[in-house]
Formats: sequence, structure tokens, C-alpha cells
Amino acid sequence: MRKKYAFKTYLQAADVPMMQRPSFVKLRILMGSVGLIVAVFMLVWLITSFLGLTVSIVDVFGMEGLRIPAGIAIGGLLLAAVGFNKF
Repeated sequence: MRKKYAFKTYLQAADVPMMQRPSFVKLRILMGSVGLIVAVFMLVWLITSFLGLTVSIVDVFGMEGLRIPAGIAIGGLLLAAVGFNKF
């Protein structure tokens, strides 16, 4: 039995860019959501540590280790940008 595809011919499937195919749209939304959650978490942690409600980021990572949370936040923002591209 042959598989049924959303496209009638291979040429129709080739006309649609890969990142706009239905299977990739769900993956992109998931990637964007995860990236946004990571970035918001780091922002909330930064604000609450300034207010003294949680442990400071500097206390956890040290002054030299501030590149780690900054890299995590930038990575989350980049992931969200890729995930939510053309929405």
C-alpha cells in the first residue's frame, strides 16, 4: 500500500520551502516557545536577584562566570528568533 502525502506530486512538495512545511511549523513553534521560556526565566532571575529575593547570579556563577548566564539568555533569544521567524 502506498503512503499518502499532503502533496500530490513531488514537484508540489519541492515548491514549498522546508521550514514552512506542516511538520516543521510545529517544531519551529516548539523551538520558539522553549527559547522564549529560557530567556524569560533568565530575565526574571536577574530582576529578582537585583531585588534580593533570590540568590544573585554573581553569587552562583562568580564574576568571571557571568558569560554563562549571558550565553544562555542570548541562546534562548536566538532560538526564539529562529522558531518564530515569519509568524
